[in-house]
This record gives sequence, structure tokens and C-alpha cells, in this order.
Amino acid sequence: MIPSATGWQNLLESFSERQSTIVHKAIEMGYYRRPRDATLQDVADEIGITKTTISQHLRKAEERTIKFVAEYIDLSIGD
Repeated sequence: MIPSATGWQNLLESFSERQSTIVHKAIEMGYYRRPRDATLQDVADEIGITKTTISQHLRKAEERTIKFVAEYIDLSIGD
């Protein structure tokens, strides 16, 4: 089973504006690339907030995303 467009939209809308900004900046700067092109500190410096705050926002967004995707992974295992 694949998440619906509405499901994905609901997930994205569940992010606060700040979380969304931070996630997009982290992606843009290469935080999720391997090897990383940017550190948490790099993203924090770019946005102008602390590394701890960046980390908390990313973790919350990552947790929501993983929980969302995991529901579909669990459903597909039973097939």
C-alpha cells in the first residue's frame, strides 16, 4: 500500500512553519547527504538559531515522517 497524496499533504501540514523551514534548509545545505555537506551547526548558523534548537526541530519532523512511513511498511509486510 502506498500513502495517498492526501496522507502526504497531511504529514507536511503537520510540520510547524519553523520545522518546515529548518527541514528544507537542512536538505538544501546537504545535511542528509552521505557524507554530510553540512553539520547541525552549519544549518543553525545559516538560520540564526542554536544547534540544539535545530536538532530538536529536525528530530520531531523525522519522527513524524518515520511514523507515517512505518504504517505503510507494516501494512505491506502482511501481504
